[in-house]
Amino acid sequence: MLFVSSATLAVALLLQPTMSNGSSTPTWETLPVEQRLPPLAKEGYVDHEGARIWYGTAGKGEPVILLHGGMASSLSWGNQVPALIKTHYEVILIDSRGHGRSTLGPYPLSYERMQSDVVTVMDTLRLKKASFVGWSDGANISLIMAMKNPERVNGVYAFGANMNTDAIVPGTFTSPILSEAATRLAKDYARISPTPDGFNTLHQALEAMQKKEP
Repeated sequence: MLFVSSATLAVALLLQPTMSNGSSTPTWETLPVEQRLPPLAKEGYVDHEGARIWYGTAGKGEPVILLHGGMASSLSWGNQVPALIKTHYEVILIDSRGHGRSTLGPYPLSYERMQSDVVTVMDTLRLKKASFVGWSDGANISLIMAMKNPERVNGVYAFGANMNTDAIVPGTFTSPILSEAATRLAKDYARISPTPDGFNTLHQALEAMQKKEP
């Protein structure tokens, strides 16, 4: 497996601001302050396996593809994209199928299908290789990308990846932060999705996938 070694990239990803509420609430139980994405140099769609996949690019330099987590979208990267542009990366954002601006398509969700969507975007952009940053489901997709298409991958920075549920801490899915995050994600989805009332449909599709995969 390949890993991004750039300290600059790691700092840009990890040192994002968090909400300050004047309490002793641990950082990991608060949501990062939302930041708008900067203006994008290019936006577009690719049609692949029954879905319309959105992508956007910004900055110039070494290409890095950011892959968001489940139920989220590229709006999640508002804190990281400006830092990456400033440190001379070309950022490629992709909304996974069914998420954000991308449509779900007629087929069941799978990590490998979403990974093949990424390859299609790369082909459309004539991008031979890139580094990958993935969070949660996006991390899983990044790892699958490295396993299936290593010749297209410069490196992977995967955080929150999981290939089974053995390491999940008890109480994870009852944490209050999850309901706060779900509220934010639902609002973002309704604002940018071509199917603004389809958030529950996406949730059901993801739940069905995650019962079987990765």
